[in-house]
Amino acid sequence: MKGKKEKLPAKSIGASALGKDYLQLVDGIGLLLEHARRTAARTINSILTATYWEVGRRIVEFEQGGSPRAEYGDALVRRLAADLSGRFGRGFSKRNLNYMRAFYLGWEIVQTPFAQFEARANESLFELCQGTSYDA
Repeated sequence: MKGKKEKLPAKSIGASALGKDYLQLVDGIGLLLEHARRTAARTINSILTATYWEVGRRIVEFEQGGSPRAEYGDALVRRLAADLSGRFGRGFSKRNLNYMRAFYLGWEIVQTPFAQFEARANESLFELCQGTSYDA
């Protein structure tokens, strides 16, 4: 056939013929891939957890203005579930959106002490600079 390149059969070399170093190479690559997969799974789980908390926050802020309960909340969540499910598929049922709301209401995400310190330090520096004149 014109335009197609023929594949040459790969030469099969036994792992033992390549020696101990090759086996260490395979083991090392295997460990690297396993570590990367575990790290990716943990990272994805962290991102999804933060995302679902944020979805809950946005629902609460929209429907309730931050108060614990809104009268029309059930209708809003039902409509939102239909719209998000239509757009993104599974995972956005009324029940799941209510879980996300409850997650937001039940778990406060706060800054680390270092981030709080850094924010206070930046505010203090800003206030200090506002009172300083650089005219000669």
